[in-house]
Amino acid sequence: MLGSAQLLIDRPGEIKANFNLAEKYGRHALALSTNLSYQKGIGQSFFTLSKISKARKDIRSGSDYLMKSINVFRADSSLREFEADADIELANYYGINEAGDLANKIRLYEQAANLLALKLPNSLKLADALKYLGDLYNVKEDNEKSISSLQKALKIYKSLKYDKLQDIYCLLGAVLNRNGASREGLRYLQLAEKDAVRYRDSSSTVTTMYNRMGNIYNSLNQYKQTNKAFEKSIIYARKNHDKDAVLMVSANLGWSYLRVNKSEKAVRVIKEALLSANRKDTAHIINLNTTLMEAYIQRHDLANASKCNASIKDMIRQFYLYDFLLINYHHAAAKLYLKLRDFTNCQSQINATKTITNRSSNIRDMAAAEKLQYQLDSARSRPWEALKHLNLFMHLNDSLNTRNHDREINQLQIAYESEKKDLDISSLKQRASLREKILISEKAARNFSMAGMALFLILTLLLFSRYRLKQKTNRELQIKQNAINGQNLSLKHLLNERDWLIKEVHHRVKNNLQIIISLLDSQSSYLLDENALVVLRESRHRMHSISLVHQKLYQDENLTGINIKDYISELIGFLKDSFGIEKKIRFELDVEPLLFDVSQVVPLGLILNEAVTNSIKYAFQNQSECVISIAVRATTDNFVEISIADNGCGLPPDFDIDSCSSLGMNLIKGLTAQIQGKLSVFSANGMHICIQVERLRTLGSKPAPGYEI
Repeated sequence: MLGSAQLLIDRPGEIKANFNLAEKYGRHALALSTNLSYQKGIGQSFFTLSKISKARKDIRSGSDYLMKSINVFRADSSLREFEADADIELANYYGINEAGDLANKIRLYEQAANLLALKLPNSLKLADALKYLGDLYNVKEDNEKSISSLQKALKIYKSLKYDKLQDIYCLLGAVLNRNGASREGLRYLQLAEKDAVRYRDSSSTVTTMYNRMGNIYNSLNQYKQTNKAFEKSIIYARKNHDKDAVLMVSANLGWSYLRVNKSEKAVRVIKEALLSANRKDTAHIINLNTTLMEAYIQRHDLANASKCNASIKDMIRQFYLYDFLLINYHHAAAKLYLKLRDFTNCQSQINATKTITNRSSNIRDMAAAEKLQYQLDSARSRPWEALKHLNLFMHLNDSLNTRNHDREINQLQIAYESEKKDLDISSLKQRASLREKILISEKAARNFSMAGMALFLILTLLLFSRYRLKQKTNRELQIKQNAINGQNLSLKHLLNERDWLIKEVHHRVKNNLQIIISLLDSQSSYLLDENALVVLRESRHRMHSISLVHQKLYQDENLTGINIKDYISELIGFLKDSFGIEKKIRFELDVEPLLFDVSQVVPLGLILNEAVTNSIKYAFQNQSECVISIAVRATTDNFVEISIADNGCGLPPDFDIDSCSSLGMNLIKGLTAQIQGKLSVFSANGMHICIQVERLRTLGSKPAPGYEI
């Protein structure tokens, strides 16, 4: 009867006759079970009646029936697994948007998971409960509990040979990313993508997967990959007609466009999404308007940014919002007020951000708040307070990097221990096999004992002697192997300690240079002499080119060499931002990814800084198309040719490099001589600087073709 009632409930459509007949079956089953004192039947009858009430949208009756069902199952220890089903069904009566509802939902799923772990350990039902519980912890932003629950569920799925794991991989990757383990989270999302492609999944899970993948690439500062991931996500969201996903991913895509200074694209995407939103989509509207406000700030359109701010403020007072939405808004509002030089409201928004970060302890958000405070104090001409908050920002940022680094080291250690355990098991199996062979040999020897006692004794002594000799040899080999393993482990610890110390040195040098740059920035705010400001800015550029070398060294795994392509890209990006020439001058980079020794990168960075700065300042006089070209190419015999050229006015006709007395040109000549390079400077549709230098080998790198060791 209960089965028939369930079939009627599951039929498509809300047909009143089906519900009435299902209720009739349910009440009949309840009466029959009560007469027979059949507790399982009573509990399941209440459970079925609750589903009928829920289908009729009679929530109060449905929850009352469920509580009666739970009380029946709880009274009998043999029926506790059915209590878990009732707990899960009751949890579905609560939402996740209100704090109280979310707490009740989590409490009921925790009860269900504990009961299933007791009654049905390692079951698919337990894995499903743990996965959904992990998702609820994720909504609550309780990262540690979410990761623990999801990893338990994943272990059970794998033990059951369950194949389609893209949804749990996707969720686990997102939680790990928010907990600071971005690279580990990306690995799980890549596993999710692999499963989704294998099973041709195009459901909303794929939309969520690419959205979360975009968030991780963003946290890793890989903005090109961020844009690609969000663009894929919004394609699947539109294909599935998932309006909520379209609104959410549109906001994320807008943020990612802002990261690469594509504010026009961001505005277009956000406005298109807002057209499809309605009044009920409050959280999405706030998120989209926050992103739109950031876009207008980036475009220096403070009037429209202020309009967005006013509309968001009205909505925030009326609705409950998640912390991440509030942080995004307060951060954007603080930037707006800073641009408007409304320091009081800016400080108020920063304080609101800090209140949330103190509650959530999110290091990335705390660092962002300290950076805003540094910018506000700098604008208020409070250099010492600004320096204090700059140091706090750098400390929090470095703590985040260090935590990720420590997590990766722990994972490597776990992998090493697992491999060692596998080797020990293999060794034990080999020993067991050897002992089995010896026993077989002894049994064969005993079978020949009837041929003669003398032969039996001789064979026994020979076998025993060989056995003892083999044991002795095995022991000696084992002792030697243990000694070798100990030495290898000691060397590995020493090598790790050396790498850590070298990184710490580069880290401290970079921090000291950054402090000097910050002091120069603060000092420049007190100077009125334009020439002095130019000298300070040029000094800051030179220090940044050196600081960038030490930053690359402590962030990368290679401690002796730097990829010149990455270095030049970041240096040019800094100069473009510093001079504000993003749309005025086009840079053409043709740089091979060559590895340069530290002793060469610092002089080369200063040469590039001087040459590019000189072109920016003097090369272009009322010129419509301004281009600066930088090329680094490997030539024969391990030599490298570096050229910097512009299409500007070129050098004066009487220019003589040997008699030139400018500081920039003298620096270029002196630094070229320092790295034993050949320098040539000439005019040909603009100024050209060409340097040929022999590239030194870095420690641990492979020799280039034709390079003699």
